[in-house]
Amino acid sequence: VRIYVPGYGDMMPSTSNAFVLAAAMKKHKIQPVYDIVICGTAGEEGKGNLAGVKQLYGFDQKAGTGSNPLNIVANFGLEGGGIVNFVGSYRFEMKFKAPFARANGPSAAAAMAASIAKIAEVKTPTDLSGPGAPKTTYTVGRASCEPPAGPGMGVPSCSLEVDMRSTRKETLEDIRKAIEPTFQAGVTAENARHGRRDGSAEGITLELMWFGLRPAYVAESVDNVAVHAGLQSGLQLGVLNSPMVSDGSGSLNDNVPAHTGVPTYQFSLASSAAGAGGHAFWEWGTRGTPANEVARMHRVLTAALIVSGFHAATAM
Repeated sequence: VRIYVPGYGDMMPSTSNAFVLAAAMKKHKIQPVYDIVICGTAGEEGKGNLAGVKQLYGFDQKAGTGSNPLNIVANFGLEGGGIVNFVGSYRFEMKFKAPFARANGPSAAAAMAASIAKIAEVKTPTDLSGPGAPKTTYTVGRASCEPPAGPGMGVPSCSLEVDMRSTRKETLEDIRKAIEPTFQAGVTAENARHGRRDGSAEGITLELMWFGLRPAYVAESVDNVAVHAGLQSGLQLGVLNSPMVSDGSGSLNDNVPAHTGVPTYQFSLASSAAGAGGHAFWEWGTRGTPANEVARMHRVLTAALIVSGFHAATAM
């Protein structure tokens, strides 16, 4: 049976199974000593800008820090396996506007193209420092233009999305400082081509539409309660053979709690036999083996109870 729904793989199976786990805990009257919160947060992708998890952890967008208002001592994410390092990103969407949209005047499309060309010349810290530098990348994710109002008219506006990523805040800031000026540089070049000044009524103008922040985090130490519980649950249930932590990185909701200072470890509750179209409107998936899902829920519950403690018997 194929289920067609956007978000099937990321993160329908793990999210739905998290609530199955919550129901099972209630049904079997499992009583932790300290609170276990099972929740799903909205807005992880794109312009959602991690809105749900940022609210949960009191993350201040301007300050770039979280406050952990609920005093959470450990965070277990359900978006991957064993991840403790998190790739940060800055995301921009710029709008290039041509006030009069004349075919023979400054072009919004040409200004955007000029900016893209200038972005392509930027060298990342990885390019400049070699393989030993933290991996830093950027991409022009999407470029689009409004259609002309009529024959002989120019394009009224064009939009450009740019994504920059790195495992380190310092290199993320470096690439941002290198790329951000290129947006206006494209506008300036197109205005100069037609003898217009920046800021004039007949020139191209630039508007910053939004700014996305996904904080970076690299674990300097894995000696914390979340990692210990994550590894011990795997060893106890025979999922892991040794207490090893992956040195890979992910880009997830859990960027926020990890960066905020909350010990974080990644699991997965999903089991899919097949699927396609990740992040597309036609995405689909086929459920995997229920026994695998139950085993994964068992491990997550074990890890959570290691951290919270639990009442093993009911007083008579």
